[in-house]
Amino acid sequence: MYTLHRSIIALASWLAFMAGVSHLPQLYLYLGSCAVAAVHRGWLRWLILPWLVSCGLVGLWRYDSYTTITTYQDGEHLTATVMVDRLPLLHDDQQRLVVVTNDGQRLQLDTATYPAYQYGDVLQLDCTIRLPGQIEEFAYDKYLARYHIQALCDYPTLQLVDTDHGNGWIRTMYWIRNTLKQQVENLWPEPVAALLLGVLIGEQDTIPESIYTAFQRAGVVHILVVSGMHVLILVKVLTRATKTVPRFGQLLIIITALTAFCVLTGFSATVIRATVMGSIPLLGKFIGRPHRIYLTLTWAAGLVTLVNPYILVHDVGFQLSFLATLGLVYVTPWIKPLTGWLPESFELRSTITTTLAATTTTAPWIAYIFGTWSNVALLANVIVIPISNLMLLAGAMITALSWLLPEIAQSLAQLLGAAVALMLWYVQWCAQLPHAYVQIF
Repeated sequence: MYTLHRSIIALASWLAFMAGVSHLPQLYLYLGSCAVAAVHRGWLRWLILPWLVSCGLVGLWRYDSYTTITTYQDGEHLTATVMVDRLPLLHDDQQRLVVVTNDGQRLQLDTATYPAYQYGDVLQLDCTIRLPGQIEEFAYDKYLARYHIQALCDYPTLQLVDTDHGNGWIRTMYWIRNTLKQQVENLWPEPVAALLLGVLIGEQDTIPESIYTAFQRAGVVHILVVSGMHVLILVKVLTRATKTVPRFGQLLIIITALTAFCVLTGFSATVIRATVMGSIPLLGKFIGRPHRIYLTLTWAAGLVTLVNPYILVHDVGFQLSFLATLGLVYVTPWIKPLTGWLPESFELRSTITTTLAATTTTAPWIAYIFGTWSNVALLANVIVIPISNLMLLAGAMITALSWLLPEIAQSLAQLLGAAVALMLWYVQWCAQLPHAYVQIF
């Protein structure tokens, strides 16, 4: 009797579930039909189709059941004691806060940048409730619901009541993040410091809008966010540092460190994806299961979607992260023979190959979402990617060294700062070339 391997059934099941979450019933029916066609005999051909359809229906139910129930009315006046529940963000010269009330309702509000608030601050809030809705074709209410934000607060008046509440471990991670941010700002001038903060800890609030636009038009905006490369480097370093530790202890240390890194970066969607992907092979190794990239990627997407289905549908960063990974894994082998004429020195061939692979899968989606197509992405990435890798490795080392040998660190920081400034000039030059980008809509 011929049967499908369990890993293939799991793969098809997760794909059907995510298709259901995405409200694409034709996709999971197609997957079911393909699975049936692959089975020539045996009982499995009669069960696989209804099983996959059931997985898709569970996905539909999971998305529809993931709702944010609010007890507030639009235009209602609210006076309450709240706690800052997430890392505050700078947005349009304002401070954006997510606060939680005593009854568990999460609210988003914008206030002045001063005084600066922190996670765990208790505030006396007075504001007008506004319920989020659809903005043209953008489901803003679903976008906010990714983080269980039930309503917006307009015209807020805040008064600090107390500090140091909330989860002590998360508060410590945010304190470390702020310390690192201050150290980077002491070592490098702007806008170099802002770019380094984006690469090191995913801090994008301080990047000037003109620079962000230039990176977007040049097709290199991806380097300004924390990516799976950070997690890969972290896993490799920790694996080597704990190679003498028993397997279970090593697993516990690495997963704890990855979780802390998620908090440190403000729960970035790309880091969540990369962390799950980094954890699954470790768990597989611990229980003696083989590691296959397509299974790891699917399990990572499925688990994250199961916990929060709105991320799959309404988080563009999460979508681009998966598309880029798919490109690197599956498109690279097709492109590599076409770039054989390029020299291997300075990682030129590798850089161009991976850039083309990632761009192949992400550029169409970027054009669809943002309405911008970059014609100079390849030209920009050839220079930008090697320097961004240098920014990640050297930036972290120099920042750590600055606490031990500040004078040496300052000298090294000047060299790195010159390289980053050169990269910034090059990106702006690429973005200003004739027909550098096409505005689709």
